[in-house]
Amino acid sequence: MTNNIDSELARLLRKLSSTASQWGKALEPLIEMREQVCRSLQAIAEPVLEARRTLEETFAQIAQQLAAFQKQVRPFLADVACAVEHLPQRNQEALRVLAWNGWYVDPDLPPAELFELATLFELGEALTAHTQLCDYFDSRLAEIEAALCEHFPTRAKLLRSAFGAHRRTEFALAIPVLLAQADGVCQEITGIQLYSRRNGIPMLASELALRDVTPLLKSLLTPLVKPMPISASADERAGLADTLNRHAVLHGESVDYASRLNSCRAISLLVYVSWVLRVQ
Repeated sequence: MTNNIDSELARLLRKLSSTASQWGKALEPLIEMREQVCRSLQAIAEPVLEARRTLEETFAQIAQQLAAFQKQVRPFLADVACAVEHLPQRNQEALRVLAWNGWYVDPDLPPAELFELATLFELGEALTAHTQLCDYFDSRLAEIEAALCEHFPTRAKLLRSAFGAHRRTEFALAIPVLLAQADGVCQEITGIQLYSRRNGIPMLASELALRDVTPLLKSLLTPLVKPMPISASADERAGLADTLNRHAVLHGESVDYASRLNSCRAISLLVYVSWVLRVQ
């Protein structure tokens, strides 16, 4: 009996060994595949880890460079902030100087040139400033005429006549029309005459003071809210020389106004009024 049991057990063990051997052979490809996958993942992971280390080092370098850059530009940014803060005041003073000399700003005139021109007047170089401004407005005559006719089509015929007279150097004809159209444009936009005053102060001042505008735009409005030679009374004009005055021209008091200088001045006034009153 015992021998039979031992024999059967031995047979089962052999069969189990054979089965295990067969399963081992069957699993060999899977084991090899697993090892291949592990090797592949390792091959992928190493460059990724290396790239991560490189990125971390790069970001650290960038952070250091940004910190150094911020340290370098901080004084410059402070200067820029200061300049921006004082721009309206500087702009206002430059516009006042130009308007006192009969000129008004064109929106396409760079601020740097505006300040340079104002400085020329303040330094007594009025002839140079007048020449530069006349050349500037004459160089843009076609663009200015087209823009004005587009914005104010009901005035286009009169505007073309005035600009045509200017091109033909018929300044005696151009200037009155330009001054009248500046007044008409102002009244069309605001309902107030451009040259009207109350107690010596332009009537536009009270109207524009009620509007919510930025400090920069407020500075741009300076020539319209401060008394200027263009609207000076007879008593005020007595102390002024070489001025363009609307009343003296349109009421026939002045007989020597016909010049390229005054025609370009009148163009600058019309450009300025049509622009600054529309942008606010």
